[in-house]
Amino acid sequence: MACIYIPVQNSEEEVRVALDQLPRDATDIVDVLKPEQAPLDLWLIIARECFKQGKLEQFRQILEEGVTYERIAVLNAFGVYYC
Repeated sequence: MACIYIPVQNSEEEVRVALDQLPRDATDIVDVLKPEQAPLDLWLIIARECFKQGKLEQFRQILEEGVTYERIAVLNAFGVYYC
């Protein structure tokens, strides 16, 4: 089971996310990524995994939310999605 770890700001702790057990509602993941100001690569890993699992709405939502953090890389991912 592949996992990623989202660092918790101002702490030594991390939030573990199992990529094969992503929630149906992408808001649950976004609600962790946003306040912790997770790096873009974590947003993209989760979005890519949603895409692989056929969770296209979750994929889109995570990319849209991530735009505020790193616009160019996210827009490139959107380009690949819509091509």
